[in-house]
Amino acid sequence: MTLDYEMNDPADLEQVYYRSDHYSYAAKGIPIIFFTTGLHADYHANTDEVSKIEFGKLTRVAHLVYETAARLANLDHPPARDNRGPRAGKDTR
Repeated sequence: MTLDYEMNDPADLEQVYYRSDHYSYAAKGIPIIFFTTGLHADYHANTDEVSKIEFGKLTRVAHLVYETAARLANLDHPPARDNRGPRAGKDTR
């Protein structure tokens, strides 16, 4: 796993960061994590189908998301934001 801020770039042609469900939280300064395995040629196209899912990889990613959420839920402090993505609104400096 690597941290990749490419999709945070306002110049990203796909605008994935801004179109995603988590953006409304990030825009308010709430820390978010966006897990992705990247885009592919069939992303959101009628040629995308279940046979293209790598279920072993899906299982590993789901486990990673679960473990990350469990660790965050048990922190004795709020998670800190790294401020490497766009944000707006009150108290989001």
